[in-house]
Amino acid sequence: MSKTGYAEEPLQLKKVKIVNNHEKEPPRKENVSLREKLWNFVTVSGKNPDTIKFFNSELKIEAEKQRHWDNFRYAIHPLNVNQEFYRIEIVEEQLFNLIKYVTGKALVISVWMVTLAIFMSTMTLDIKFEEIITELKEYMVSKQLPEELKIRMVSYYKFKYHKAYVNEKYIRSIFSTNLKREMDVFLYKSLINQVSIFSHISPKNMQLITANLVPEIYLPSDLIIQSGTHGDCMYFIESGTVAVFTPSGKEICHLHDGDYFGEVSLLSVSKKRTASVVAIEATRIYKLRNKVFHTCFKKTEQAYQLIREMAKKRILQTDDLERLFKKDKLEQQYLENFRE
Repeated sequence: MSKTGYAEEPLQLKKVKIVNNHEKEPPRKENVSLREKLWNFVTVSGKNPDTIKFFNSELKIEAEKQRHWDNFRYAIHPLNVNQEFYRIEIVEEQLFNLIKYVTGKALVISVWMVTLAIFMSTMTLDIKFEEIITELKEYMVSKQLPEELKIRMVSYYKFKYHKAYVNEKYIRSIFSTNLKREMDVFLYKSLINQVSIFSHISPKNMQLITANLVPEIYLPSDLIIQSGTHGDCMYFIESGTVAVFTPSGKEICHLHDGDYFGEVSLLSVSKKRTASVVAIEATRIYKLRNKVFHTCFKKTEQAYQLIREMAKKRILQTDDLERLFKKDKLEQQYLENFRE
């Protein structure tokens, strides 16, 4: 007899059987239950009480971890069905896991609903845009408009809404006057930063200016102002390029983002346009009326003085080019008549 109370010979027989059983043991399954693990080990180890007690506690800890992990997966996974959840015998744990399950499902559903709402709102804007494009094309066909005009009309609509139609007029009608002014200052922030003379305007007058700016869009070759006509407003370019011409058609210069024009007629006595302006590319500009111009800029002496100096400079430049252009034209006519 050994110290443990077991005979030597049976213990050796057991070891032989362990080897034999191990050799003949079929391939082990990957997913073996804890009960099977415990039973196999106890059978192999000769049912040693100390060994059973030790591994029983280890397997209980492992089983507890596995149970919590299964319940956690069951709570957060929207399609997981964990049957072990229903085998919990303690009422408190059943209630706690039920709460976890409901919370997890609610969280997943909320995420999906928010994602779906964002997707549907984006799709709604695109669908509305395409619907109006279709209506526009049907209108152009019914009126038998020329093909070139059709292309310009569709280009204008796409440039204005950027493939996402919104009813801006209705949205602005909801808010108060103060909120509209704050919105305008933010929306026109890029324009305010680009136009140098705006840096001399006080915030209060700047709100008044932005509240009275009228957005306009011009396509390539569109005439914005005609020389010799009456002028009651000036323009600020947000994006695009325009060309300035003398009354005789001589090109003076190009104006780009942040430039302005039309101020000469507001400062002159005759109120007549001294030059013509034509869009070279799709251009977004903002129009400011004469009354608002004088109300806001006359209160800021520095900004008003800068505009007056620029107007004088442009008048001189236009007059010089117009004089040279007419002189060259008369010389050409004289030479043609002389040759005849």
